[in-house]
Amino acid sequence: MPITLTLSNPAIGSFSVNNFYIYAGEREIEFNAREVGSSTVTVKMGDLPERTFSINVYDPIEIEWGATETINHGRSEFNISVRLKGDNAYITNVNGLLPLAPQQPADGDFENRGQMELHNGQGTIKFVPTPGRQSITLISKDPYLGEQPFVIEPTATPVTQILLRPPKYIPIGTQGEIRVIAADAFGFPGEDFNQPVTVELDEKSKEFASLASPTVNMTAGEGVIRINAGRESADITLIATHENLKSAKMTIPLLARVDSEKWKYGDSTDGTETFMQNLFASFVGFPAGNFTQEDYFGGTHLFNGKTEAV
Repeated sequence: MPITLTLSNPAIGSFSVNNFYIYAGEREIEFNAREVGSSTVTVKMGDLPERTFSINVYDPIEIEWGATETINHGRSEFNISVRLKGDNAYITNVNGLLPLAPQQPADGDFENRGQMELHNGQGTIKFVPTPGRQSITLISKDPYLGEQPFVIEPTATPVTQILLRPPKYIPIGTQGEIRVIAADAFGFPGEDFNQPVTVELDEKSKEFASLASPTVNMTAGEGVIRINAGRESADITLIATHENLKSAKMTIPLLARVDSEKWKYGDSTDGTETFMQNLFASFVGFPAGNFTQEDYFGGTHLFNGKTEAV
């Protein structure tokens, strides 16, 4: 049964086809808009009653954003509202989904994966910012509307504590770096925190290591401690303090890791490889058998030379 589409105002655009058949229950027809305006579409299918619907062409379609912030259990949340506007008037005949997202994905999350439900050209959706962000840009992901960015400024979550993020260990005779964070209650850096933090080793640890500086300059809530490890294995204790924050205290191992390549070539200058020649070797005090490490120390001796057990 043939279907015919007729526009009451052909000036606004045209369909890719006006007369067609449907063989699988449905068919997509493209509409190419030429100018701003409205038109009634009449659908006629054989002897069945005619059906009509409206087409409205706008240029441009603007997004009118709105935001209301609430604090829920110490975290900022926003109710984001959207209204579509065209030709200086609100659009009230658009229903469906409008995809939204933060411009930087790490800045937070929308509910419903960012799919806002529009009813009569407007809708609301919840957005939860990542703590510590001072400014977040939200955008439309609709290809026809474009991004149309909107900026929100979450209420800053108070910085309450210092956190230390050390490596698993520091090899003796090297300088190690430890990340310092001035964080809120959720562990996120405070972007507006730029004050120095005091760091020190306890008295026992000073025998085995030293600090490159007694203070850490913090930028956007983050900084780096540099520790110079001595020549002996030990566990050292690092303390970081600030007068207005909860201090941090952490124990860090200094281990005597020997690189397999250095052992293999030793101090020779002619490139001659040297390996242990004993049948049994016991390595104590460091993770020599960590086979997840490339050229791990125990494997170098087990699979080379005469060593048969490690």
